[in-house]
Amino acid sequence: GTTKLMDGLNPKDFDDDSNKTYEIKSRRASLPITQSDFFDNLTKVTTTSGSTTTSYIWYNNHGSGLNSWPALRCFELVSLEEVQDNNSGGILSTLIHSSSSWKKVWDNTMNNTTPSSVIDPTLLYRATIRGSPWTSYAWDKNNPGFVFWYEPHSSRFTYGMELTKTLSQEHVCTH
Repeated sequence: GTTKLMDGLNPKDFDDDSNKTYEIKSRRASLPITQSDFFDNLTKVTTTSGSTTTSYIWYNNHGSGLNSWPALRCFELVSLEEVQDNNSGGILSTLIHSSSSWKKVWDNTMNNTTPSSVIDPTLLYRATIRGSPWTSYAWDKNNPGFVFWYEPHSSRFTYGMELTKTLSQEHVCTH
């Protein structure tokens, strides 16, 4: 028999080979990822400063990034939603091409529950992920240039041509 691509997924995001295995294509806008690839790269991080906070960080240190986008390597998992009335087969995506209804099954306020404990491998899920705060800065017409510098130990962030001025006193920069 042949396998049917589950409802809610964009057929253009998958290779349709003669074996009907539907391998996920790289660098797709919907960022599809298998549940196993997602959860294998998810790490629990607990911080204590006044109160204890638990976060789940998706980090791919193999250089391939989320759906093979090299720059998409580190995100905080905010929530997981499960599609209702769908037969999917273990694909997790951040954007689903469907009018299906969704039910939140996990969010980052559920400290006593791990994200993987609420997952059914036969269902379709979508994840809400959040990048580091410094990633909200973008290109600026008054400071052109598609480059940034971030130092996590000092939380210093600079970008564009300002980078050469800011860092020239302490680092060697070429442009």
